[in-house]
Amino acid sequence: MLAKKLSQMRDCLGDATVDDEQLKHLLKKNAGSVSFAIASYYDTMARTEAKATKNDSQYWINQMDYSDYYLGVCTVEAHVTRRDDGALRAGARLNLQVEGSMLRIMSLKGIVLGRIDEAWESMVQPLINWKMIKVGANVLDAPAHTTVFSRFQLQVHVFAAPLVWNALHFQETMASATVKEHLFQLMDVLHNKHVVTPTSAMKLPGDTSDKISADANVDALYATAATVESRYESAQVHAKLHGITLRSYQDQALQWMLHRELYEDTSSDGRTIGLALRTFERCYTRWKKRCFLLGMNAKQASAHEPEIHPLWDKRECTHGHNQFPTPYYINTFERLVSLQIPPPPRPCLGGILADDMGMGRPPNRGQIGEP
Repeated sequence: MLAKKLSQMRDCLGDATVDDEQLKHLLKKNAGSVSFAIASYYDTMARTEAKATKNDSQYWINQMDYSDYYLGVCTVEAHVTRRDDGALRAGARLNLQVEGSMLRIMSLKGIVLGRIDEAWESMVQPLINWKMIKVGANVLDAPAHTTVFSRFQLQVHVFAAPLVWNALHFQETMASATVKEHLFQLMDVLHNKHVVTPTSAMKLPGDTSDKISADANVDALYATAATVESRYESAQVHAKLHGITLRSYQDQALQWMLHRELYEDTSSDGRTIGLALRTFERCYTRWKKRCFLLGMNAKQASAHEPEIHPLWDKRECTHGHNQFPTPYYINTFERLVSLQIPPPPRPCLGGILADDMGMGRPPNRGQIGEP
């Protein structure tokens, strides 16, 4: 019976490094249950790996400058370009160095060992060149044989330079826009714990390559405009304009704008987003006033911060060699990142008129009416 259980465990684990004594100990610890013994083994391995990752993270944190921010760790595929049996062992710490457009994997002694996955390389190499990030790595899954082109996995620890938080102030050239896109792709990979493989497609929320259906014509998209009831008398509105007489289609556009901005179109995203914006604006204003009256400093205020804007996400990093997390805020859709709580945007009245009616950039209600 014992031999059968040991054989079952061996088949499930598939790990020749676990000897019979260890297997017997696991069975004894779990009342002879093979399933519980296997679960116990993997649970112990997971805790060991988590502890090793924490130790590796702390090592790289200590190697970086006090001004750097530790963003996190991700798993990346790599391959061997030079055989070195001693260097590519599990847990070994390695450096990543840019050479032209390539990202080389090097030992701490400066010996080239391999090359990082191309998808990750094309994303990270520009960020390192622009001195926006720093990276360190350790071997997660070493190759069985370190022959050329053998594949293995790295854990890459990513640090943001202070320049990252000022990235929004770059002059919007094609190069800086591409680098900013790579930065947000990297932050998304770190946050979602993606494993970057050769087939990985770097894609951010909101990005799509899908084409609009040919059946989705203007009449289908804006059919609800015909159901919008008149919200005002045209004569009263025309009297308040600066000598402007609205044509019929302009009058219809204004009706549509009022219908959307007054949140009477329950099927519209504008209604949901608009209500969320104004709710957040009220909470943010009350929070700032309360912090001012209580004389709170930045650290105290962060403990009582309001719910953030719906398009923003709160994440955490580590600043310098501190053990305590530092919050930062990221808006992936608009490609914005900040160490401060983002203030609420001022609601735009009438800004949707052009997008909904296809007439270019139109005036808003404040511009077409009397001041």
